[in-house]
Amino acid sequence: IPFEWYLELIRYIKRNHPIHVHGFSPSEVDFWSTLYRMDARDVIRELVKAGLDSIPGGGGEILVQRVRDLVAPKKAGADRWLEVMEIAHEEGLRTSCTMMFGIGETLDERLEHLMRLREVQSRTGGFTAFICWPLQPENTPTLSHMPKTDAVEYLRTTDFARLVLDNIPNIQ
Repeated sequence: IPFEWYLELIRYIKRNHPIHVHGFSPSEVDFWSTLYRMDARDVIRELVKAGLDSIPGGGGEILVQRVRDLVAPKKAGADRWLEVMEIAHEEGLRTSCTMMFGIGETLDERLEHLMRLREVQSRTGGFTAFICWPLQPENTPTLSHMPKTDAVEYLRTTDFARLVLDNIPNIQ
């Protein structure tokens, strides 16, 4: 699919449905940057020109390369994911950020993930919300061996994120 198709999709939505378009994760921006041989900043600028309003935090999983190499080896690396978000913020876009946990990371790696988000937020102020959720192993064939996260662990992780990410206005 040519890049212009995505741009026209956004234009169509904005023309026919005057809504806030929150779309295209850092992983997608990185993929298009490679596929279409464009700088990530130019990809973002074209998306904004077409009407993109904000970017979701999808594809973040755990922003520690050891974990990403295990669970998302084909997605943008941890540094690249953060770089794309920072570029988006510099281009005036607001974004959300995420963490999918329970994928084999350590507690120290969860903290590293949160601290990396905190650092970007300190520099840019571009994150509007943080959302975390546990892996659902029964729906993920390659990770079905992972133990299911219980409600207590979910609440602990969310509470911990609230403490670390006190510079992000919404913790969901």
